[in-house]
Amino acid sequence: MSHAPQSRHTEFLQATAAGLAVVAICLVFARHDPRFFWNDDYQMQFIPVFEEVNRAWRAGEWPLLTQSSWVCGNLAGEYQYGTFSVFINGCILAIWSLGLPLAGKAAAFAIVHEFVLATGAFTLARSRGLTPPLATFVALVAALNGWIICWAATNWIAGLTSFAWLPWAWWALEQAASSRGSAGAAASCRGQWIAAAAVFIDLSLTAGWPFTTLMLLLLTAWIAARRFVAGDGLQPFLPLAAAWTLGGLIALPALWMLVEYVQGSERAGSGTGLNWTWTVPLEAWPALLAPTAPTIWKSFFSDMPHLPLELSNGLSPIVMLGIGVALAPRPWGRDWPWLLGLVGVLAGLATLPSAGVFRWSFRWLPLLHFVFAIVAAEMWQAVEARAKGDAAADGEPGGVTRWLGWRHAGGLVAVALGVAYLAGCGWSLPQFDWHMLDLAIIAAAWAAIGLAATLCPKIPLLALIQPWLPAAVVAAAVVSLFLRVPPNLAVPVFPFDESFLDAAPLDRDRLHMSLYVEEDLPTSRLPPGSLGQCFRPGNSAMLAGIRMINGYSPIHPRGIGTMLPFETHGQMFPDAASWVFAKGAAPGGVLATIGVDALVVSKHAARLGSLPTAEWEKVWSGDEADLFHRRRAWGRSAAVLRPDSQTDARPERLPLVVDGRNRAEIDLPMADTPRQIVFPRPWYAGWQATLDGRPVATTAYKNVAIAAVVPPGSAGRLALVYRPAGFTLGMPIALVAALVTLLVATRGRAGG
Repeated sequence: MSHAPQSRHTEFLQATAAGLAVVAICLVFARHDPRFFWNDDYQMQFIPVFEEVNRAWRAGEWPLLTQSSWVCGNLAGEYQYGTFSVFINGCILAIWSLGLPLAGKAAAFAIVHEFVLATGAFTLARSRGLTPPLATFVALVAALNGWIICWAATNWIAGLTSFAWLPWAWWALEQAASSRGSAGAAASCRGQWIAAAAVFIDLSLTAGWPFTTLMLLLLTAWIAARRFVAGDGLQPFLPLAAAWTLGGLIALPALWMLVEYVQGSERAGSGTGLNWTWTVPLEAWPALLAPTAPTIWKSFFSDMPHLPLELSNGLSPIVMLGIGVALAPRPWGRDWPWLLGLVGVLAGLATLPSAGVFRWSFRWLPLLHFVFAIVAAEMWQAVEARAKGDAAADGEPGGVTRWLGWRHAGGLVAVALGVAYLAGCGWSLPQFDWHMLDLAIIAAAWAAIGLAATLCPKIPLLALIQPWLPAAVVAAAVVSLFLRVPPNLAVPVFPFDESFLDAAPLDRDRLHMSLYVEEDLPTSRLPPGSLGQCFRPGNSAMLAGIRMINGYSPIHPRGIGTMLPFETHGQMFPDAASWVFAKGAAPGGVLATIGVDALVVSKHAARLGSLPTAEWEKVWSGDEADLFHRRRAWGRSAAVLRPDSQTDARPERLPLVVDGRNRAEIDLPMADTPRQIVFPRPWYAGWQATLDGRPVATTAYKNVAIAAVVPPGSAGRLALVYRPAGFTLGMPIALVAALVTLLVATRGRAGG
């Protein structure tokens, strides 16, 4: 769609207004519950990492690695944290400078991306010819559907940070594939749209959610197939491929480091078998209308009753689509069969099992809701256009419009009565379902206002309100749902608060390992600050910058996991905790060599064994755990292993003179024997060692820590630097691709 400058300005203001409407609803949720946007993984995994990312940038370091976890120490390789996303890092620096509490930071970060998602959905809808009220309806459904609220915005935040750019990429890809006009004008326009699509693809790829990448690939194939069938032949394939090539190359460091990091990990070895966990059961699909009706789902651990809130999309879309299918003019618009086919494909993907690393098929739902809203809005708009056209042809401006108005009102009254019946009979919950009653009232109000506007077309206020009714119904239904029902029913909520920004009782200068087990994690909602202050579950040690072995990693990288297989939230298997008591904590044990000089032992883990008192001293005791320090403090240092070193003795240590996130250095004295210098850093592919600038071989000590192998007669400054190929080679390629993209956009603009 081409716009005059004034039109572009108006479109910008309208898109901004749609985004602000979403922001306003999100603020209602945050006002209702300040911790609304902060649950489960967002608490234990993401916000701690973002705290560390902010700390790293302000210290002048690129946040590739962190010392606050060995399990989740490679922030760039973990991918989900947006290490190479300019937008995510900019948001972190801006939001963290506002002095908000942790829950406020989580809410602000989510709401910013909700705004991006809503404005992108509005822009795409307008480019497809929808009116501003219906484009606003699409924006509300895209940003406030149940999956986005229950899972992306409040839990798996990477699902939102990546999906937020999907409407923008879809919009630019459509324009790149369909630019028409004279050969020169088409080429110049395509250049701009290719560049725009490349930027949006990069922003989505670097945000760290692989499922959005699958969605974008599916949409790209859908666009190309639709254009091919429409008679454009293979011409659209070139701009689509160019956009993906440039976007992928700009995102290359993120993708390369992920591929490099995942090799040999638990996630890579998860197999290719079918996974039925979190697939949408067939009996759950009525939740598009009644989202508080429980059905049996395969959850993380077992089959269990589940409120399918992720299927909610604000009541209007299913009603509008039903009316559109019944009343839209024939023949249908040429895109509608394609959109309905895409809806069917997405519903099938959400229902069928997943395979390999792309597990949990219900992650297709946000795209399903988005496409569902687009086709419903387009059909609804066509019905209204048909009514006006038929009335004008008959010479009776009120006749056909009034008839269609009654049809619409009849359908809505039926929905209201049905929902009221469900609420009255208590079908969806053992107690009275207030949300279902709210839906009945909302549907009845929709019917009444729509009918009044049809019967009284000369009342200006009703004429003004009527086009906005679908969007208003979505807003009202979503607000009712999430004020009545918490979005986090299917996931745990951890009692973190601002006290976790303080290291006490732990010590930032010591390297800790926390021995806690599954029983230590909360099974019910606890008051903030009531648990975890000492044993620091998941990545919460990053909140205070504490050096820690434990952490939360969905990938479970090779290295530390081969010695101590941690569970999902950083807790230890009982056998691993028993090994620490029996062997690992000994004076010459592995933990001593890699630098662990503080152990946190939870009350449940303490039942599995005890620490050698000659080596460990209890320095703090609390209700949840005890804290032990080695009796001989050695500070931040590297271990020196010689061929004649006794395996049961404490290793010799040398202090670190440089101790950064991505770099460590020691001054190495002369020795006549070969030595292995074990740094207190987890092993990853990409560490490089030099001795006074000369390369030195590295190895993985016990498959856990990075060590430099120094030949006899060596002395000088031994430096260890993290320089993986994905960074050292990927960054120059990405910069060149970004310059090419800028050149394509600039030349396209000049040509236009």
